[in-house]
Amino acid sequence: MPDTTTTPTQPVERDLSEQVAQSLPRQGSGSVTIEATISNDPNEPITFRNVKISPNYSMPCDCPACKRDNILNGTLTGECNHCHSKLDAQSSFQIMSDKTLVCEKCVAEHYIFCPSCNKSYKKSEAKEVSQCRGTQTLKICNRCFTLNYRECSNCHKFINRCEIVNYKDVVYCKDCFDRFYQVCAMCNTIYAVGTLTHIVRGRHKVCEKCFNQFGPINVYETKPKIEFQGKPPHYYGIELEVELENQDKSERGKKAQEVVDLFGGDFVIVKEDGSLQCGFEICTQPASKEEHLIRWGKFFDNLPGNLVSFNSPHNNCGLHIHCSKKPLSLLSIAKIVVFINDEKNQPYIETIAGRKPNRYFKIAKKNYSTVRQIGDGNRYEAVNLLNRETIEFRLFRGTLKRESFFKAIEFCDSIIQFCMTGNNGIAYCRNWDNYMDYIGVKDKDTNKDYPHLHAFMCAKFLKKETKLSKKFGFNVDDLVSVEGAPVLVDAQR
Repeated sequence: MPDTTTTPTQPVERDLSEQVAQSLPRQGSGSVTIEATISNDPNEPITFRNVKISPNYSMPCDCPACKRDNILNGTLTGECNHCHSKLDAQSSFQIMSDKTLVCEKCVAEHYIFCPSCNKSYKKSEAKEVSQCRGTQTLKICNRCFTLNYRECSNCHKFINRCEIVNYKDVVYCKDCFDRFYQVCAMCNTIYAVGTLTHIVRGRHKVCEKCFNQFGPINVYETKPKIEFQGKPPHYYGIELEVELENQDKSERGKKAQEVVDLFGGDFVIVKEDGSLQCGFEICTQPASKEEHLIRWGKFFDNLPGNLVSFNSPHNNCGLHIHCSKKPLSLLSIAKIVVFINDEKNQPYIETIAGRKPNRYFKIAKKNYSTVRQIGDGNRYEAVNLLNRETIEFRLFRGTLKRESFFKAIEFCDSIIQFCMTGNNGIAYCRNWDNYMDYIGVKDKDTNKDYPHLHAFMCAKFLKKETKLSKKFGFNVDDLVSVEGAPVLVDAQR
């Protein structure tokens, strides 16, 4: 029994000291010294202040860790579980996964490292498995093999269970699955290989059903390569939102393809838009006013059925026109913004826009310092200044009526020209009557540069019918007053 020294600070009863001595380990040649405070009150706990164990004291536990410590302390010897050679304090050995002690020589000859659990195991127990989508194989332990690997029913390779595909209760590795099946990128339905022939958004193979829903429609963030068309310097990029009248998403993709085919892929792309329920946004390349009249004229000549914009089911379609910022000075931009947002002009602006302000655009009084806040405002303005290369007119209601559409383009171009004229000062350019004079509404029967806008203004603001207003369908009687403001009630798509 090892030497035991107990130094109490109070008298210690004999039976308590014996209990302390009896609780100490009873093997080895080392000693244990304990300093303790023991009360005469049997209900008080024993307080141990200091415990000292000599270096050559051996632990009684038979676990591999204690065996290793005792061997390294020199108080115990052991043997290699494989070759049975003696293990002492001078030996190099390891505790293996089966909790046996093995010398380093046997570890190197008969054991291998498992990359799955990071432990060593016997080579005789190694299981060979394959890596997904590769020819390289790995050797792992039997435990990891049982837990994590499954056999492919086709190639009979063992693959990590995280990399297998279970289809109709049959297990495939990904290579074999791809050899027999395809997955629709949109609905994730599985089809036999060769079934999916449609491509959407440039690279995704989809089924017939999903193609009919998505077709050529790109994600909202898609940015086409810009190719300016027509004569400089004023270019316009148009975004027209349309919906399917019957709200059938299974027809949306084909309808979008019709639109792209009418314009040609070099002039428009169609995109998703968060404000639409069952539709898409038609986005054009930047082009001159004259080029737009030609391109959109062909579109309206062959207008696809089942498309609406002005009278969309949710009244959520808009027409946005981007205008080149490059030929405009800050003063010209300021004149445009102040004119559009002037309180006195608002009834006329709403009539031309075809709608009142809403959450997609607002009209509020502006001053000429507004242009210095470019990039630091709200994009949902009647004139959005946040884009780097363009100013954006967001005020128009969407329309598929040719004459109303061309009227919107002519309005944007005329406002720019009106505010750019060097002879017109700041105060002059905020007055609606001066703008009417610029268009020639009061003293001319037409305006060759802005025929649709001129005819519209004659009918709606002067109640004057002209040949062109009649031809374009801008009827005088279509203007009614709501709360003192003129509102357009044209019957159009």
